[in-house]
Amino acid sequence: MLSRKVPSNEYHQIFLIKLLFLFLAFPTSVHAVTLVYNLRIRRAFNFESLPEQTRTRWPLSVVPIFYARSSHGLIDVQNNTTVDEKRRVGAALVNLRCVPNKHWFFEGTTAIENEHANFKGIHGFNASRTGLDDLVFSGGYRYFAGDNVQLVGYGLAGFPLGRKIDECDKFTPLVGTRLYTLGLGGEISYSFVSERSHSCAAIFQGRFLHSFNRSWFPILPEGSKIQPGNVSDLFFILQTRYHLTVFELGYDLTLFTNQAIILPTQTIDAKTLARHSAEASVTHAWLETPLGKPCVLGLGVSASHSKKFDSNVVTIWLNGTIVF
Repeated sequence: MLSRKVPSNEYHQIFLIKLLFLFLAFPTSVHAVTLVYNLRIRRAFNFESLPEQTRTRWPLSVVPIFYARSSHGLIDVQNNTTVDEKRRVGAALVNLRCVPNKHWFFEGTTAIENEHANFKGIHGFNASRTGLDDLVFSGGYRYFAGDNVQLVGYGLAGFPLGRKIDECDKFTPLVGTRLYTLGLGGEISYSFVSERSHSCAAIFQGRFLHSFNRSWFPILPEGSKIQPGNVSDLFFILQTRYHLTVFELGYDLTLFTNQAIILPTQTIDAKTLARHSAEASVTHAWLETPLGKPCVLGLGVSASHSKKFDSNVVTIWLNGTIVF
């Protein structure tokens, strides 16, 4: 059988085409938003100090979570095939918050996770891992503009507790982002009704995350880097309280921007990706408990969809907080 000798420039073109397909299939958009960064889940950590607070309070929260994601048509360039993905995560977020007064707050968050991924196709495979998600530190300031308006600003820094990449992380990493991340966020809330027995408020949250470039070898060739770019959230919430029970409904628009694969000879950019999420939660507080400390229990659920790869996510969580 005769074979055709392929010119070196054609090899170069084929190589770039494969990398382009890899980038289109490589959902870097999830790197900066593992469970510890999830804006909807992080609302479970909210704690507002009382105006008469005279000492530092230490709310400790534990949040068991079930997370499921399905995606279709991911491209496996190593085998030139497509696969369908299903992921399941069981996790427990742990958050410790320091609230010295009604204005300032500081917190640290991580999670213990067991993640399993199933990829169906001609060259399908299973992958699983148990470990710690990123360690995220945050601090901010709350300002009261009259009786009905609150303004909050905060900063955030995320540190990966694992940096190693292997073949199990072909499409997205299992447990943690492997990336260093910085972020800024803010919140404005307005209370339409603010009575002792009940209240009703509208809340808007905005947050910006930037994750730093890094090598993704052996998934990408040596000398190449991924540019995970930026993740921006616009989160709208309606909140109503009846005595010590709080109900919330929310919509979150997440935008993944400035993402790319950086090759030694060129940079391949990705289009902006949008993800839409709806959230509902209920929490109840007990000011007096057998433990002698105030406690909060809650339940939340969110559903998300992105047109790219027809990706769907369902997240269910419980949250329990004790205030020391």
